[in-house]
Amino acid sequence: MPDLLIRDHRGVVTTYRRNITSEHDERGPVFFRTLSLAEALEQMPGTRDDFYEVLTDPDEADDIERCERCGTWEHGADTTWINGGSTLWCDSCVSDYAATCALCSETRERSEMRLVGQGYACEPCYVNGTSWCEECGVTYWSEDGGHDHGDSSTPCCSSPMMHFSIPVVSDLSDTGRLFNDDLIEVTLDNNQISGVGLRGIADLLKVSVWDRPLREQGAMRVRNTRIMDAIFGFDGVGNDYKTADGKYAKRLRSALHKQGVTLTPKEVEAVGNIARDHSKGGTLSVAITRDLNMGPAEYAHEESCWWESYAYSRCTLKSNAGFGLRSFIEHPSGWIGVSGRAWVIPVAESDDLPGRLRPTFGEPQAYVLFNSYGDLDERIGVRTLSAMTGMPWQQARSGDWNMYVNGDSVFLVAPQDMLDRVRGGNLTLPYSLNQHAGLYDRERDTLPRQASNCTVTIH
Repeated sequence: MPDLLIRDHRGVVTTYRRNITSEHDERGPVFFRTLSLAEALEQMPGTRDDFYEVLTDPDEADDIERCERCGTWEHGADTTWINGGSTLWCDSCVSDYAATCALCSETRERSEMRLVGQGYACEPCYVNGTSWCEECGVTYWSEDGGHDHGDSSTPCCSSPMMHFSIPVVSDLSDTGRLFNDDLIEVTLDNNQISGVGLRGIADLLKVSVWDRPLREQGAMRVRNTRIMDAIFGFDGVGNDYKTADGKYAKRLRSALHKQGVTLTPKEVEAVGNIARDHSKGGTLSVAITRDLNMGPAEYAHEESCWWESYAYSRCTLKSNAGFGLRSFIEHPSGWIGVSGRAWVIPVAESDDLPGRLRPTFGEPQAYVLFNSYGDLDERIGVRTLSAMTGMPWQQARSGDWNMYVNGDSVFLVAPQDMLDRVRGGNLTLPYSLNQHAGLYDRERDTLPRQASNCTVTIH
């Protein structure tokens, strides 16, 4: 039998011989049946047969299960059957990516659940066990017997500066400004790989190298982390289809090779095909607004927690100069409807605290964008804002902002020198934001008077 290699979390490879019971031979240490279950799980062999050979008690290999989501092996007691008993996940993935229905107690993937109040509902319970309030635009549990309009779903404030404008590239406006609720057409270039494409590449590679010999794949958890970091990490290869360093597939292959993960020619070709197919350009109709008291459907996400358990997030956004970036589509009947949205906070460098960005109702130097949905999801939102403003962007981390931010992940759209300062640690995003900030009152006397945009209401 061939030797079996195991790579630990530091990337150190240990070799043990199959069917050898002595402690040493001429080629080095032998680890046949010398590991406890905890040690074996830490090393993460590739198959159940590998566990049989390294465990001191081979019968313990019958007590482990492989998570169908992340691919890691766990003790059976640390795994959970979800989706009606059809899918087995480790408890970590269940905690991060699943939810339990408040009515039937069924645990399913969170992406298949609906948020109702502070709990989740599976699709059948959502259909049969909830009701819709047309007055304030929220869903509530039918068994509660009614809906209290004095709860947190009722808007408690409005933006103090509803009429506003932001600077945009001259191709989009003769005045160089975009006013609230004015609809413009934004064309995206074809050199940016969408988030859908990046996720497809990640899924391809995680599955493709699943059953490789350990000599090639290393520890499962370490290998997957390196793939995800190279694709989505702050210091990853980015999402440009082509740069001066070559096309995306070539750059990704080089980055992963440095991390000990080697892609085959077929995998590189498949990555290149996905990257090409998901870097198409296009045109979007978009507008900006600070009318954040409309229902969630007007922001392309009817189940948004910002109208439920995290309703206070909208108060924070309003009082910190935030606005909604929305995309629209025209239906065959001629009716124009919302198709996507993202939240945006205009920021500028603080005069009092150099090196720190702060929200502003005044002239922004940059923008923070987050929580994209619909046609603006999967990085389309940040690409759109980048095209509107003529500024590049990069991924960043949010602070303690008194808002629910998906994954604590945001995008900063800013001049390149500002992005470089953020990356170098010489410029930071806001550390915290107050729910009812007095920002507008502090800036009122310095704010420029906005010209009228002759707003046309969008129906």
